Amino acid sequence: MRWDPTGVIYGVRPVMEALRAIPERIEKIYVRAGRNVPEELHTLARQQNVEIVAVAEEIIIRLCRSMKHQGVAAHLSAGGQVPVTEVDDLIARTGHGPALWFVLDGIEDPRNCGAILRTADAVGANGVIMPNRRAVGLTATVAKTSAGALLHLPVCQVINLSMAIDRLKAAEVWIVGLSEQATTCYWDFDFRTPVALVLGREGGGLHNKVRRRCDAEVRVPMQGHVGSLNVSVAAALVAYEAMRQRRGTPSET
Repeated sequence: MRWDPTGVIYGVRPVMEALRAIPERIEKIYVRAGRNVPEELHTLARQQNVEIVAVAEEIIIRLCRSMKHQGVAAHLSAGGQVPVTEVDDLIARTGHGPALWFVLDGIEDPRNCGAILRTADAVGANGVIMPNRRAVGLTATVAKTSAGALLHLPVCQVINLSMAIDRLKAAEVWIVGLSEQATTCYWDFDFRTPVALVLGREGGGLHNKVRRRCDAEVRVPMQGHVGSLNVSVAAALVAYEAMRQRRGTPSET
């Protein structure tokens, strides 16, 4: 599972998180000439003995294939990979308290994917399961949008998402799909048991095979004129409700 064909990650926070998590895989860091980057980045690079090179912005743009580089890019060594986690490994790693997994059913927008990964890390999710085909890969844009969360989350890319869900079900994990057609509002669902939150693709929602495997479905109620929220926003709402319930925080009325 590679970051992307160029072997480059970019953005201030993702590069700093890479220095913390996988310093041995960083060959060199490029910064835009004349840009003042955070001293923390320089400190981390010195501590990990990673060279920082000042270059023209055009070089960074070519490396990143993006204008949103924040003047910082890191080149990964050949074969440098983010560890792939198996579904059974995710289940085995479950510690104390009810587990929470995110299952991404065909998310295609890299920014949505990155934002969901950032939320998953923020709420302390046990891991993320996603297909390795017909969905966005773990690209540099995903890494940047995740603000470095991708480097800390156990992520499992699978060939057959339905079979992966079956493995979770066999481990007594409650499979909860997020769907506009659901009758239960997300705040009325009890998330205090092991749960895998299943998020469908933009526009199409959950695939039929995946939806049939859900033990329950919840929705985010809408009162305005737009029919649904961005999937990453909806994921954040539901995930934080799960965290609130598990911490025993009373809801406001």
